[in-house]
Amino acid sequence: LRAGLNAALAASPRMAQFALPFLMDSSKDITVGDNDQAIHDALEALGYCLERYGPVVTREHLAEVFKTARDQVCRTTTPCPNEFAAMLRRTLAVTLGDVPAGLTPAWV
Repeated sequence: LRAGLNAALAASPRMAQFALPFLMDSSKDITVGDNDQAIHDALEALGYCLERYGPVVTREHLAEVFKTARDQVCRTTTPCPNEFAAMLRRTLAVTLGDVPAGLTPAWV
């Protein structure tokens, strides 16, 4: 079920405007109940979608991804700081995917 949902959300870059804000909101710390798995699943889906959407779409949403991660790791007591770090690594890898080694990207 999880793999099917990830594949559906990542099916087309046109879904990014809807899927990425939803997944970032789903990854935010919720203080009611046991939500470690929900946060983990949302971050995993976010990374999966960004990898499928590619560097251009990822760069469009880079600031919001970093803002969400910073807010959750630095300003809350998220139970998943390692998952946020892994998601940021995946995001940066995708973002820099079309930049030749040794060059500074024009968008920096």
